[in-house]
Amino acid sequence: MKYRNRLFLSLLLCTLGVIPYLAVAEQDESSGRAKGLAALSSLEVLAQKGDNEALYTLGWIYLQPTKVSEPDLDKAFKYLVQVEGELENSSRILIGYIYSIGTNNIESDISKTEITFREASSILKAEFREITELGKKMRSLSEGELKSYMQRSMQAQKDHNILYAYAKEFGIKID
Repeated sequence: MKYRNRLFLSLLLCTLGVIPYLAVAEQDESSGRAKGLAALSSLEVLAQKGDNEALYTLGWIYLQPTKVSEPDLDKAFKYLVQVEGELENSSRILIGYIYSIGTNNIESDISKTEITFREASSILKAEFREITELGKKMRSLSEGELKSYMQRSMQAQKDHNILYAYAKEFGIKID
């Protein structure tokens, strides 16, 4: 089951474009690894400054093996719990995943996973309602508002797909 989870995460990360910097290592081992380490280092500097995208990306990266890092679920958790704003619910879903499998410092607890997934589902439902209302006004939106609407829609759909795939994987029913 852990293999399937890692495979799912790896495929999802590639789909979302989260690890293209790290994939360079496949082409040229030494320079690719150096580029991957540099990208990882840059993300960590941004994360220390509170950059939410960097925090979220590092959380993703540390969930699976790459050419520049081994999975470190404790480190992933550390970054994900700091995420705020637009990516907070996305992080909540990954935190629920971590609760389900446990780490060196966090005991596996499916009840925490269930609570976290239900919170994420509730937030997603509210987000979809807002997006639907905004979508009714699409013709009157400025270019910037339309771009924001599209980004919110895509992120909410990704979060929905990830949440329900994990919920199914761990036998959690979400309305």
